[in-house]
Amino acid sequence: MSYRPERRQTFGPPVATWVLPAIYFLISVAFLGVVLVSQMTSGDSWLHRYIVEGDEYRILGARTLAGIMALGGIAALIRTAMRGVIVHPDGVEARYVINFGWPKVQSYTWMEIDRLVFQQRHVVLSLWDGTRFGLPEVRDHEALSAALERVAVARAIPVVGGSGRAFDDE
Repeated sequence: MSYRPERRQTFGPPVATWVLPAIYFLISVAFLGVVLVSQMTSGDSWLHRYIVEGDEYRILGARTLAGIMALGGIAALIRTAMRGVIVHPDGVEARYVINFGWPKVQSYTWMEIDRLVFQQRHVVLSLWDGTRFGLPEVRDHEALSAALERVAVARAIPVVGGSGRAFDDE
């Protein structure tokens, strides 16, 4: 019987990919807060007149727009969380988000992986059919490299450019 990792290890996207979705989420929550506050203010305030009374002449009301923006902010955070790499007992799974937020998952079993190539910030899988597949960037590249290298050493998968520290943390 060959070696299998005991549990799933998830490696999320880098911090830089969280910046824009987080800013969008914060702006949408702030806009929602302004709309809710404007509905609670007195009728003679500028904010109440512009948002609440002005909705009478708008195609899309401020409450509806604020709700749509808040849901869009939540969706942006969820979409960002769908990215990354999962190392599980059966193989490696890479998760991407392609056009219009549609998720894409590519999974490879340990038997399909012919060689692991470790580069500066990327890991490339050389597959049995001669194709190469690059894993997406992750937040903790060193931990991903160590987990993959540990499995590669135990399963006798050739490693190119590894750190040689496959079992340092045990």
